[in-house]
Amino acid sequence: MIKNKCKKIISLTMLMAIISTMLSVNVYADNLRYHGNCGENVRYSFNEENGELVIFGEGDINNYNVEKESKCLPPWYNYRRKIRTVEIERGVTGIGDYAFYGCTGLTSVTIPNSVTYIQDSTFFKCTNLTSITLPNSITHIGSYAFKDCKSLTSVIIPNSITRILCSTFNGCESLTSITIPDSVTYVGSGAFANCTSLKEMTLPDSVTIIGKFAFNGCQNLAKVKISENITEINEDTFSDCISLKSVTIPNNVTKIGFNAFLRCKSLEEITIPNSVTFLGGASFYNCTSLTSIILPEKLAYIGNYTFTGCIKLKSITIPDSVIEIGNIAFSHCENLTEITIPKNVTYISDNAFDSCINLASVTVLNNTPFTKRSVFIECPKLKEVKVPVDYKGDTFCGIKVVKGDIKK
Repeated sequence: MIKNKCKKIISLTMLMAIISTMLSVNVYADNLRYHGNCGENVRYSFNEENGELVIFGEGDINNYNVEKESKCLPPWYNYRRKIRTVEIERGVTGIGDYAFYGCTGLTSVTIPNSVTYIQDSTFFKCTNLTSITLPNSITHIGSYAFKDCKSLTSVIIPNSITRILCSTFNGCESLTSITIPDSVTYVGSGAFANCTSLKEMTLPDSVTIIGKFAFNGCQNLAKVKISENITEINEDTFSDCISLKSVTIPNNVTKIGFNAFLRCKSLEEITIPNSVTFLGGASFYNCTSLTSIILPEKLAYIGNYTFTGCIKLKSITIPDSVIEIGNIAFSHCENLTEITIPKNVTYISDNAFDSCINLASVTVLNNTPFTKRSVFIECPKLKEVKVPVDYKGDTFCGIKVVKGDIKK
């Protein structure tokens, strides 16, 4: 009898110990897991032990804002650096602004084909995100969506996307390849700026607009195929693409914007079609490998600083359509040996040919004198200027003239 009672007590004690252990494990598990709402009908669960964030339910993940004074933070924001993986389950239809901003430990994301949009700055500064698969259900990717995802190596943009917006992939330093489908018609400002590992880019003929700074600072970009339906190369589109060697500009382009190819130090040749009527200031500034260029027949103005610092430029043909040459337009073109000023040029600005140290021959087809003396400063080899017999003066920009039978 006593033995039976002892056995019962021992059994009860063991049972209580087991229950206590299970309860403590559950409490420990609860301490590792966070959960709550992140949309009207969308919830999340985060396991701190393995860094997995799971989002489930039906509808959209809320929009958040982490940068303005009136901050609206994602519920996982305080432990964002501990998130390793994100799994979004089927049923979720949209991912809101700044949802995963600054999740610096995030390496992979699963997005189901129920998601139709990714909003602005969604994955901004996810610096360890290496890859992401975007399903064809997505029709919108917001501005800055993947900005500064410095470890992202490749992206295939789904053919459901028509617009790549402002700075979407700006600062993706490890991005070596990206596929843009024929559905895309618009590439926004800074869309691929500072993608320093990107080596080549093909813009399909569906693209009709490339925004400012679209490829600015892509230091390893060596080859670009531009859409045949582009009509304008915007400001700073390829500025500081220091590995870019050659570019063919399509025949539909009418305007090349300011700084478009600024400091493209490897650019050796470029064909500018006759469709181009506007060449912005500094468009080829410091293209130190450029050796020759033929300007389009309809060009009216050569802007300020357009070819400044093109130290290997040996020859350039200025068309008869040009009426004005801007300030410092050819300054420091140290290998330029000769130049012909067309008959329709009515204005040459200050220092247009400053420090062209090998310039020895200038032919002027206009019979109207230019009195400005600063045009050919520091051109030590230039001793005289050839002008037509009917030239109305004895000097051209302060340089002695030699009159002769010059073919206009």
